[in-house]
This record gives sequence, structure tokens and C-alpha cells, in this order.
Amino acid sequence: MGWKGENCDECHPYPGCVHGTCNQPWECTCQEGFEGILCNKTVCSVKCHKEHGFCEKPGECLCKSGWKGENCDQCQTAPGCVQGTCIEPGQCNCEAGWEGELCDKAICSEKCNVEHGFCLKPGECRCKVGWKGENCDECHAYPGCMHGTCSKPWECTCEEGWKGTLCNKTVCSEKCNLEHGFCLKPGECRCKVGWKGDNCDKCQPNPGCVNGTCDQPWECNCLPGFRGKLCNLENE
Repeated sequence: MGWKGENCDECHPYPGCVHGTCNQPWECTCQEGFEGILCNKTVCSVKCHKEHGFCEKPGECLCKSGWKGENCDQCQTAPGCVQGTCIEPGQCNCEAGWEGELCDKAICSEKCNVEHGFCLKPGECRCKVGWKGENCDECHAYPGCMHGTCSKPWECTCEEGWKGTLCNKTVCSEKCNLEHGFCLKPGECRCKVGWKGDNCDKCQPNPGCVNGTCDQPWECNCLPGFRGKLCNLENE
């Protein structure tokens, strides 16, 4: 009993022995790559994780759901997780500098104005159209604005002493006659040819005019009792 073969020199292995042999009846000595009482369990690769991996043939390592890697010792992050890690499958724990459910939003530099700026990688601050500066908190004035400022993009609010769409025109002194005078810097009053006075409201009489006045430049309107082109002759 326990032997078989034409010459009764072959032993009967243990009943149910799958991948085993015997030297004596009812033994089940496993072949390489198998283990267990009935030699019905495959032996996975040496480093294959005992809990997270399995194998269907000796020496391999197949991963259970949620795990990956050559030895099935690396968890799989949540689907769509960009810059995150995990300890257990399905997690998305953000790396430094990233935020959001999928860790796909970069955290900008500390002082970056989040309304006017954005970032594609942690710690930077890129400005939206119309804004500038290290923290994107400075507006772009209207193109060509010379002596103006802005509180929002494309404005040109003139500084004191300047006017015009581009704040490129000077504001002369308050009483300066703008028909006869002009200014190159705020608050002054320079006279055009033929005019004089602090406010450029007095005409220049004809050179040499002695006893005369003018309403327009180069006139010489004689005062009573005088005559001549230069009003230098007394009436007879």
C-alpha cells in the first residue's frame, strides 16, 4: 500500500499534492517555485510584498488593486493626482508648494497678489495683462502716459501741474493768458513774441515808442498831445 508502478517502485504522493513529488508514500515534496502542504501555492519573487502582491506562476509579482511597482510596495495615488503622494491607495497628499484636491494648483510667492497674478510653479508670481511688479500689485498706465499714475490698468491720472489724455501738457500759472503765453513746466508763464508781463497780458509797443500805448503788439497809439509814428512829437 502506498506504492504503484509496474515494479511497485513509485510512491503514492500525499492525496491532493499538486506540484510535489515523493520518496516515500504520502509525501508531498514541493517542486521549485511552489509551497504549501499540497504544494499548491506559488512562490512569488523574493521581494514581492506579502500583503499587496501575489503571483500566478513562480518568481513573478502581480500587484493587487491600488498598488504598483516591481515589488508592489508603492501605493497608487487618486486618479488625476498631479503633485501628490500617498501612504494608502487613493490618497493625494500634496507635495510642498502645491494645493487642491488633486494637488494641481501651484502656491505662488507669499506676497503675490492673487487677483492680479498667478503662477505655474511654486514660489513664482506671473502678472495678468495690465499688471506688473514683483508681486503684480502695480498697474500698467495707459500707453504713452507721461506724467500720470493709475489705480487700475490703462488709466492715466495726471500728476499736479499736468493735463491731457496722456498727461503730457503742462498747466501754466493760474492767471497766465494762454492766448499770449505758454509754459514748459508747471506753474510758469512764458510770453509769446510781442507780449510781456507776469501773465503775458500786456502787449509790446513798437520799439522806440515814447508817448504811446498798444492794444496789439508793435502798435504805438499816441497819448493826447503827441503825434508821429513813435509818438515823440508834441502837437503844435
